[in-house]
Amino acid sequence: MSKLFRQIALCVLAGGLSVSAHAGLTKDQVVERVKKAHDFYKKNGKDKAIEEFNNQSSPFNSDDAYMFGQLLDAGATQPIHRNPKIRGKTMGELKDADGRFIIKELNKICETKGAGWFDYKWPKPDNTGIDLKSSYVEKMTDGAGNSMCIGTGIPTPK
Repeated sequence: MSKLFRQIALCVLAGGLSVSAHAGLTKDQVVERVKKAHDFYKKNGKDKAIEEFNNQSSPFNSDDAYMFGQLLDAGATQPIHRNPKIRGKTMGELKDADGRFIIKELNKICETKGAGWFDYKWPKPDNTGIDLKSSYVEKMTDGAGNSMCIGTGIPTPK
C-alpha cells in the first residue's frame, strides 16, 4: 500500500479533515472559533495550544467540528488532529477527489494571505459519494516565533 493511500485511508477513517456531519456552524462561527484559537495560541504558545486543540473535551472541539493544524514545513507535519493516529504524520501529499493537494493549499493560504477559506471534495464517511468541504485556516505565531497553519471546517453550504 502506498504511503499516500495510507494517509488518505487514515483520514477517511478519522472522518476527513473537517466534520463528517453538518454541525450547524455557519462560516462566521467557524471564523470566530479559529480567531479564538489564534488568541489562545498567541497567549499560551505552540505546545500548550497543541495540547488544548488535541483535547476533544476542549471548547475548540465542540459541535462536531474539530481543530486541525499543521506545521509550515516541507512535509506539512500535522500535530493537531482529532485522530491520534494522524498526529505527527506528514500530510503534504494528501489529495482531494479532484487530485488537489489539500494540506499544501491550506498552508499556501496561511503563508500568502495569513488566513482564508479552501473548498475541496472529500469521500463521505460511509463511502457513498463525495462531500464538498470548506475549511478556514489562519497562520498562527506565538511569542517565541513558532508558526503553524490551524483551522477547522464544515460541509460546504449549499
